[in-house]
Amino acid sequence: MTEDDIRDLFREMREDAVPADSLARVRLRLGDRIQSRGDWKAKWVMVCAFLALAALLVQPRTAMRKTAPMAARTPEAPLVELPQAAQQPTVRPAIQRKRRRTEPASQPVLIRIETPDPDVVILLVSQ
Repeated sequence: MTEDDIRDLFREMREDAVPADSLARVRLRLGDRIQSRGDWKAKWVMVCAFLALAALLVQPRTAMRKTAPMAARTPEAPLVELPQAAQQPTVRPAIQRKRRRTEPASQPVLIRIETPDPDVVILLVSQ
């Protein structure tokens, strides 16, 4: 089919009348979709409002945490040293890396492929 044939088919389809029951079904489904989208938006508005309310209720509790009053330091009061935390043993990694080889990994390879023609020989050499 060429582009002209396709254009002719589209012109013929444009001239055909669409059945009324098909239009009614399309309009009903479109109305259902529009209605369901409105419900979806209302649900998101309710979720956002609930989260905002929860944040307002939780915020004062986090802001009102009691902190220890700071002691005024006087020259005659000795400084109190806090106890040192116990040192934890060093952890060895589960995977130990090996040193790289300094010598080449393999020797050069020579592959000789003989063909049915005695004058043609294929040599593959790698280093």
